[in-house]
Parts: sequence; C-alpha cells; structure tokens
Amino acid sequence: MRQARRHAAHAGASPLPAIAGPATFEPMPANGERAPLAAAGLARHAARVPADAAERGVAIAARSGPPGLTITVSAERLSAPDLFLEWPVAAGQRRPDLPKPAVRLSGDGREAEFRVSVHPPLVRPGTRLSVTVTDGAAAVEALVTVESGEP
Repeated sequence: MRQARRHAAHAGASPLPAIAGPATFEPMPANGERAPLAAAGLARHAARVPADAAERGVAIAARSGPPGLTITVSAERLSAPDLFLEWPVAAGQRRPDLPKPAVRLSGDGREAEFRVSVHPPLVRPGTRLSVTVTDGAAAVEALVTVESGEP
C-alpha cells in the first residue's frame, strides 16, 4: 500500500482517494445577504461545544476506591447522560481504552453515578481529569481532581 501511494505521488496524482468532486466557490455578495446563513451555521455548531459545568449549575466529583473510579454528576435534570474522560499520561505512553461506564440515575433525575473499572496507578487520588458529560444535545465539561474513597 505504501508503495502504491508513493508511486501515485511521483506520477503527479494525489496519494489520497478522491472523496468529493472539485470544490466550487461562489463569491460572497457585496450586500452580505449570506451573512445571516453563516451566522446561523456558526451558532448551531457553537451550541454543540461543551459549556462550563459550573456555569450551567452542574456539579461533577470523582473518587477512586476499591470498585474503581466513580464520577458523580449532579444537575437540575438528567435523562440519558453519557461520560467522556481524559487525563494526562506520561510521555511515550498511550491512554488505554476504557470500558463503557456503568451508570445509575437517581429516581428524580438529579444525579447520575458513573462507575468505571479503572484502578491505580492509571487514575489515582490527585489525578486531574477532564470530564465531559453529555445528555441529549447538551454537553458540559469540567476539570476535577480525583479524591480518595467511596462517594
């Protein structure tokens, strides 16, 4: 495969497969009539960027204990939350793939508890985590420090 790509590059052809036809560009009208469409598109995509959890009234805590890592999320209303974790790793090492967390949602939908089978030394007390929680189209994120013990 590498030789085929190298050969295509030397022959003047692109080494990447074509995924679309040639791009066409239309000049922007001088009166700016497309500006509202562009602004709407930007606003739609900006709404998908995770918001700061504290600014949205969402509290996130992390604890490391014998069952692994427990992340507790408290919010006004949760229906189908999901969790994404990131943390620093040593140079030259890769972050392992984590199992899907088990989630328990409180009866009133105000708290979710995620349990992840991650044990020290991978994530230990004092580790700083970037936690992103999604629930439908909403997403929040926070930096939290892992504490020791059960929630």
